[in-house]
Amino acid sequence: MIAAEHLIKSYQEQRVITSFTHEFLPGQLNTLIGASGSGKTTLLRILLGLEPASSGTIYYSGKVFSPEDADQMEAIRQKTGVLFQGGALFDAKTVYENVRLPLELYSDLSANEKHHRVMECIARVMLSGKEKRFPSELSGGMKKRAALARAIVNKPLYLFCDEPNSGLDPMTSYGIDELISGITHELQTTTILVTHDMNTVFSVSDAIVFLHEGEIAWKGSRKDLNAALPLPLQKFMNGYKTQ
Repeated sequence: MIAAEHLIKSYQEQRVITSFTHEFLPGQLNTLIGASGSGKTTLLRILLGLEPASSGTIYYSGKVFSPEDADQMEAIRQKTGVLFQGGALFDAKTVYENVRLPLELYSDLSANEKHHRVMECIARVMLSGKEKRFPSELSGGMKKRAALARAIVNKPLYLFCDEPNSGLDPMTSYGIDELISGITHELQTTTILVTHDMNTVFSVSDAIVFLHEGEIAWKGSRKDLNAALPLPLQKFMNGYKTQ
């Protein structure tokens, strides 16, 4: 579980996040949605400890998260997987080497155990036979799947995904969504996924938070999207329907 209490983020005179309070539960695909500039990616970076909040408190599994504490940050990183928007694979490393990297950094498994875990994750994302390829030899969808394999290779307690479907065709996007959802439920991870893609929301989201101008304007489940919705969310969804 990851919880935030009264998070605020300001850049000089501009407030980007306004008193964000919410719990992201394990075993759920938690999605953050909202228009560009609503604060989604900033919030994700704060929760990851990549940039500080102006004020407020973050909890990981009930314990206060202090990014300035190097030992605590290292311990959290060992339990965290991240799927960046562009995949962020290392160009000079093969798929196998990219996926294995977190185990080399954070795992005490034997070399043989690491190998089997890497091959298991490569198979899970349907890249068996591609492990010797370099990122330049992969399609956009394959790169995202390789990055997802790297994100889950250490069986994370926490999984962060930033626009994982960006630049992908609908069928490939759906495959990525299904993989993330399946892994979340199987490993009981606390997964937080930032997206503007309502296909993801309607197909796999378990819990949804809609940000509008840095504030939670609505939250609920997929079923709740059929209920009366605030005007900003109606406009956001209408924009999706007209695309």
